[in-house]
Amino acid sequence: MDSARPVILAARAKINLSLDVRRRRPDGYHELDTVFQSLALHDTVILRRAASGVEISCDQLGLPLGPRNLAYRAAEAVQRAYGVDYGVRIDLKKRIPVAAGLGGGSADAAAVLRALPALWGLPALPPDRLHALARKLGADVPFCLLGGAARGRGIGDLLEPLPGLAGCEVLLVKPAACLSTAEVYARLDPTRIVHPEMDAIVEAVRRRDLAALGRLAGNVLEGPAQAMLPEIEEIKTALRAAGAPVVLMTGSGPTVFALAAEAGWAARLARSLARPGWSAIATTAI
Repeated sequence: MDSARPVILAARAKINLSLDVRRRRPDGYHELDTVFQSLALHDTVILRRAASGVEISCDQLGLPLGPRNLAYRAAEAVQRAYGVDYGVRIDLKKRIPVAAGLGGGSADAAAVLRALPALWGLPALPPDRLHALARKLGADVPFCLLGGAARGRGIGDLLEPLPGLAGCEVLLVKPAACLSTAEVYARLDPTRIVHPEMDAIVEAVRRRDLAALGRLAGNVLEGPAQAMLPEIEEIKTALRAAGAPVVLMTGSGPTVFALAAEAGWAARLARSLARPGWSAIATTAI
C-alpha cells in the first residue's frame, strides 16, 4: 500500500438485539450479556499522513476534536503501541447519530485502530494486541473491530461470532433529546431487573426467527431510560402499531430500532413516522 495516499474506511453503526446487565465490576464497568449486530449505516473515516501529532476534523458541529474523541485516542494508542511519533489527520464524515446508543464513536475508533498502521506503512498488530487496545478505549470498540454479529460478554469484549441477521430491514428512530449513559446505568435498580433469556435469544438469531426474537429480546436499560425520557415508549408504541416484529431500544438509548424482513419496509415506515423531533433512518443489517 502507498502509505502517502489517504485511507478511507466505513465505520459501521451497531444495535444491541438484546442487552442484559449482570453486575458492576470494581473497575467501574458492568458485566454484560448482549447480542451485537452491525448495520449498513456508517460514518466515513479518512486518514491522511501528517508531519506529527493527531488532528481531527468533522462535518458535524459540537463533536469534541481533541482527547475526548475516541478516534483521537485510538490514534494515540497506535502511536504508543508502535513507539512512533508519526502524525495523522483524521476527517470524520458523520452519518451515525451522536449519543444515540449506536456506537458511532466506537466505530470511528475501531476504524482508526484497523487502518492507521497501514497508513504509516507499519506491520499489522497481532489480533490479540489490537483487541487489547480496543478494549481499553471502550466496551463497544472490540465488537466494532469485528463487525457482523456476535454475542458479547464480559464488558462486551468477550465476543462469540454469530450468523446474524444480514439483509434484514432496520428502522432507527431517535428522539431529539440525548441521554447520559452514566446516568442511565446509575438509575438501574439491580433488584428489579428481569433478565432476558440470552441463550434462547441467541438461538432465535441463529435461526433468523424474528417472531421469536420479538417475544424474547429485552434491554434492561430501557426502564431507567424511559423514566428519564418517556418519549422512548411513545416511539416503541408507534413501531409496534406499524407491525414491526422486533422493537427495542439499543444500548443506553435513546434510539429505538425495529426489524423486519420485507424489502423496502423500513423506508416506507420512516416516511409514515414523521413526527416533530423524531429522526428516522432506514438501513439494513449486514
